[in-house]
Amino acid sequence: MRASIAAAAFLAATVSAHGNVTSPPARLTGPGMVKACGQSAVDNVLADGTIPLEDVFNALPSCQLDLCRGAVFEDNTARVQKFSLGQVVPFKAILPIAHEGPANVSIVKTATNKILGNMLLVFDSYADEKLKVLPANNTNFAVTIPTNLAASDCKLAGECVLQWFWFGTAAKQTYESCVDFVIVSASNSSAGAGSGTTTSVISATSAAATSALAASTSTAALSTPSSVTATSSSIAGFSTTPSMSESSGGSSDGSSSSSNSTSPESGSSGDASSSNDGSSDESSSDDSSSAASAPVDDASIPIPEPAEAAEGAFGGTAGMIPELDADGTPAEDSFGGTQSSIAAVTRRLRRFIRPDDVTSRK
Repeated sequence: MRASIAAAAFLAATVSAHGNVTSPPARLTGPGMVKACGQSAVDNVLADGTIPLEDVFNALPSCQLDLCRGAVFEDNTARVQKFSLGQVVPFKAILPIAHEGPANVSIVKTATNKILGNMLLVFDSYADEKLKVLPANNTNFAVTIPTNLAASDCKLAGECVLQWFWFGTAAKQTYESCVDFVIVSASNSSAGAGSGTTTSVISATSAAATSALAASTSTAALSTPSSVTATSSSIAGFSTTPSMSESSGGSSDGSSSSSNSTSPESGSSGDASSSNDGSSDESSSDDSSSAASAPVDDASIPIPEPAEAAEGAFGGTAGMIPELDADGTPAEDSFGGTQSSIAAVTRRLRRFIRPDDVTSRK
């Protein structure tokens, strides 16, 4: 029974998987969410980390699903990130099941559940299931922390989150992932406790550029995958500042990506060398085993003579069915032995075959 329940839960999680942010580390469930939303709601999220808000059932009235899908700060104090003004923050997301619709990344003040300033990134069209392959910028993108935040904004942990928001239009499903962060000076910025993510710090953008960002919150829809570029500074479908396309942030991200991609190569070369060692050991063991199993050509070993055939109960060779004369005695063939031709055997066997069997074999 338990096995069937576990299998059903796994199947449900597999079927309903849709999408969430994997880097920087986003809010997770915990005792605080259990208290706010109830164990049933938390169990829904634990069964599928990419579940939409609409599928979090039996949530308590105190559960704020429209903010970070109900995840609360008290469960995520160790995941707070440190960012500086003007810092480029790379994101990674997974989209096991695509649902076309708008998406954005924004700074949200948790006390009011309102966007602070303007959306940092905007997709008019995101995760389009009609495309054979999703554009790379659907799962790898970046935002820039605005430089015009008030001096008091986002200074306390838990006050602000970077919220990834996506709505599947046809599916009518809403997805949210939140990254807790605080604003620090450039020299103190980091990826946060326990995170292996590194970020690039670029020079602060000008006030004019920030104003341009405020005026460009709506962007052209992402039309074709070929319009996607490799760097986060000029990705189609994004609201970005003009200065970002000329800054060193894009190249920094690119170099960071290339440096990360070299690590697996070095690891794979190590694996290759170890496999070469294994193959050489294996070949040597094969040589020794083949030598041990080789036949020995020894003329002193006697070759036995073939055994003589034993006499059957009716005369002739054992194992043969003899031909009988009219008086019931074994008949002799032209060589003086008992007849045991195939024809005789066939005649006797024919007595045991039912007519329908014979018919079925025609």
